[in-house]
Amino acid sequence: MRWATALAFPLRVQILDRLVAERVASPIELAEHLGITQSVARYHLQRLQRLGVVALGTRPPGRSTTRQHYYLADREATMLALEHAGDLAHFAAGTDRRIDPKTARALIALGGALRAVRERRGVTISDLAYRAGLTPAVLERIECGEADPRMTVVLRLAYAVELTLRDVLRQAGAGDRRWG
Repeated sequence: MRWATALAFPLRVQILDRLVAERVASPIELAEHLGITQSVARYHLQRLQRLGVVALGTRPPGRSTTRQHYYLADREATMLALEHAGDLAHFAAGTDRRIDPKTARALIALGGALRAVRERRGVTISDLAYRAGLTPAVLERIECGEADPRMTVVLRLAYAVELTLRDVLRQAGAGDRRWG
């Protein structure tokens, strides 16, 4: 659920984008780049730090010693999350924005992959629905490809079958590979 919280605010997505590009940034630098106040930048960085998405680092060479600098805790996972977060959100919201066909195919295949994992692990549809906070009918529609789950639902389902967001996004990009 930490990724759902981290990506819930467009400003946090912009901060993460900047950290992917720059690898390290201070609240002052982010405030200047994003046109926000330093206190707002600091607040969101601290929230991202509590979620384990960013970490407070030592000062990089050539930078001011009075500034705190943050870096991504897991750059690869952040890049994967950012790559798919926008498409997943628009697809789930049913907007008319065209999404990458690869992402659309992955989302349609998501239900079948979840069903395969659930069955391999011996979990009933009712149990998984309960663990993810869904009704069995909604989960059944997702598994049959009749419903397009929101990113938060994908995260809850992944958590319920003990997968990480990285596993989900890798599998979404893998297409026909099976989940473990």
